[in-house]
Amino acid sequence: LQGAMLQVPEHAPAIAKLVTILDDEREDALNRHLQMRATARFTGLAVRLEEAAYDMPSRGSGREPADSLLPRLLQRTWHDLRNSARIAKRDHTVEHLHTVRIRAKRMRYACESSTAVLGASAKMTAKAAESLQERLGEWHDECAARDWLESTAARNPGLSEVAHRLATLENKAAEVAAKRWDSEFRDVKKGWKHIDSEARKDS
Repeated sequence: LQGAMLQVPEHAPAIAKLVTILDDEREDALNRHLQMRATARFTGLAVRLEEAAYDMPSRGSGREPADSLLPRLLQRTWHDLRNSARIAKRDHTVEHLHTVRIRAKRMRYACESSTAVLGASAKMTAKAAESLQERLGEWHDECAARDWLESTAARNPGLSEVAHRLATLENKAAEVAAKRWDSEFRDVKKGWKHIDSEARKDS
């Protein structure tokens, strides 16, 4: 929003009021978050997660080599990402693109945790998935900004003109970003093919 003052300097006072509203809402959300973290329910969950990290359940004998097992585990993650990307390319709605973003994040973390075994191919795929996640993260931020501006305009009639104008700018930026993630996705696909081909050679 502060950057918007440079784009529409004639509305700087109104934008400053929007910034104040946003800061107040952010502080209120932070306080609610801190209150939630102080509850017994949250504390109990944190303890259980920490215990689970040291006592992970296992399946089978645990004797299968990691370099043959990990690619098969990654395959499901890749298929989920690929399928969601196909849907989003046909119909780039907020819901579909958000699903791609979430699955790119899963692909990234799965590959990052596999680099010690799968090496450079997993590292390359993780980096590509991170780029895809960040590209769609920018789109997500623009959508969130647009939605907030529109809802704030409805609650504050005196700021509605500038809020709607800024929302229009954010919407245009979001529409552009929604169509500019193909390159990052292709890089993830290329990385996965490296992982898959190396696994097939070793099998």
